[in-house]
Amino acid sequence: QNVKDASRVLFLAQAWDEELIKNLINQNVTSFVVDNESDLNMLLKFLETSKAKINLLLRLKLRENTLRTERYFVFGMKAEVINKKILEIVANKNIKDNIHHLGIHFHRKTQNMAEWNYEYELQHAIKPEVLNKISIINMGGGLPSDYANTNVNVITSIFNKIKEFKAFLNGKNIKLMIEPGRFI
Repeated sequence: QNVKDASRVLFLAQAWDEELIKNLINQNVTSFVVDNESDLNMLLKFLETSKAKINLLLRLKLRENTLRTERYFVFGMKAEVINKKILEIVANKNIKDNIHHLGIHFHRKTQNMAEWNYEYELQHAIKPEVLNKISIINMGGGLPSDYANTNVNVITSIFNKIKEFKAFLNGKNIKLMIEPGRFI
């Protein structure tokens, strides 16, 4: 009710059903991130009988160490699944045309600079033929903000890493989307 333009919404699917997908489409939500095969299959089943055109991003599972806990956060699908599914989905008439995108989403919420080499990670996780089929990558998790425990000296380096990643993606004709995140 508070969203004026639902076409700008990026909906992260979690345990949805066809009714919810239909309601979202009817509200003009057309961009989705799916992080598991069950939700992806539900969406693809819905699209079989729908004329809806959507943007679809598959969430890639990346290992992440946080600065404080050194624990791994591993949400999303394994690279093998992403590689297989994108090659299957790319022919779907409801996804990826001149306006709509098929792509990859990953989530990063760290200031650990060792984890900001996306070009390396992508080239080792995603097959070249898959990178040639996608048109967008969403770097989720937002950009670090200046919190009390933030190392502000690392923020410039992070922006430089993002510029390097953007140049790599430009060379592959892939758009980079960055979620704002971490809004104070």
